[in-house]
Amino acid sequence: MARPRLGDSDSKRLQMVITEEELNAIEDWQYENRVPSKSEAIRRLVQIGLRSVRALPSITKDVAEVLDLAAEAVDVPDEVLAVMEEGTDNNTISREIANKLYDSVNFTFNRQIEAQDNLFHLLVEIAQFTNNQNFSDAVRLADEEAKSEIPNEAVLQAIGASREIQLKYWRKRRMELQTKRQEPK
Repeated sequence: MARPRLGDSDSKRLQMVITEEELNAIEDWQYENRVPSKSEAIRRLVQIGLRSVRALPSITKDVAEVLDLAAEAVDVPDEVLAVMEEGTDNNTISREIANKLYDSVNFTFNRQIEAQDNLFHLLVEIAQFTNNQNFSDAVRLADEEAKSEIPNEAVLQAIGASREIQLKYWRKRRMELQTKRQEPK
C-alpha cells in the first residue's frame, strides 16, 4: 500500500524511540486539539517546534533590547543631574528629567510594540496547527502567515490576544500598511 501524500514531496516513514512520558504528552496534545492520529499530532508538533526555533532568536533579541532600553531609562535622572550646571533651579531639573524620561519610556514602549509584533506573528503562525482540522490547510495558512505583514485578527483573539488595546493597535497597524500599499510607487 502506498503512503499517503502529505505535502509537496513523498512521505517518508520515521521510526523513533521516545519515553512513555513523551508519548503520553503527545497523546494528550492530540486529544486536546482533536487531531485524528498520533502521526499527524507529531507532524503538527514538529511544525510548531521548527517554526518556534526559527523565530526565537529574533524574539529573544527583541526582548533583550526592550529590557536594555527600560534599564537605561532608570539612569535618566542621574544622567540629567550630571550635566546640569550647579545652581540650576529644581523646577528646571525636574522638567528636564521628566522630558528625558518621557522620551525614553515612549521609545521603549514603541520598541516593545515592535517586539510584540514578532511574538504575535509566531503565535498566529503556530496557532494554525491547533485551529485547523486539515494538516495541509494548517501548513498552507501558517506559511501564508509567515509571509504576511499583519497577523489575522481573529486568530489573535483565539490565542488570547484580545485585549482592547491590542486590537486597536492591530487595526491601526493594518490601516498603516494598507495605506502604504496603496501609495503610488
